[in-house]
Amino acid sequence: MDIDTFRQWLSERGCRFDTQVHHRGEGHGHLTIHREGRVAELPLTGSHHHLDEDLVRGVCEKLGLNALDLPKGRDRRES
Repeated sequence: MDIDTFRQWLSERGCRFDTQVHHRGEGHGHLTIHREGRVAELPLTGSHHHLDEDLVRGVCEKLGLNALDLPKGRDRRES
């Protein structure tokens, strides 16, 4: 699944986002995701970069969402 599709799916479930940008030499930035008092983070990547399924599942778990509800199809890598 690419990050844009995942962000849209999270947004539809009431998540809000904060972007933490780091300066050159300080590592990659990250996206902080908030939902009902829970927080998870994703590394900032290109908009078409495919996210690791374990990372996506971990974010869903931290936010209290069911990863089985993720959209299926061409945006999600098949095992």
